[in-house]
Amino acid sequence: MVQSYLDYSQEAPTATLTVRLPAKQLHQALDEFKKLAAKVVSENLSGVDVTQEYTDIEERLKTLYKTKTKLEEIMAKAIKVKVIFWKHNGS
Repeated sequence: MVQSYLDYSQEAPTATLTVRLPAKQLHQALDEFKKLAAKVVSENLSGVDVTQEYTDIEERLKTLYKTKTKLEEIMAKAIKVKVIFWKHNGS
């Protein structure tokens, strides 16, 4: 569960849930939530496809790991900070 909100007002307790789950599991999850509720008065659904965002993060991680590896190689060859910059700029 990503976010939840409960309100125990005098009229009736209410709950708001925000969850993230694969689209294939949406109907199963809704059925389970309804089983837990005493009464469902209203229902509001919205969704955002984050597939592209996930792909971008994966690519960024690959780039960061490559950069990290390159810097570790440079550091392994260098004795002083001045040598690090010289080796990096000279190669």
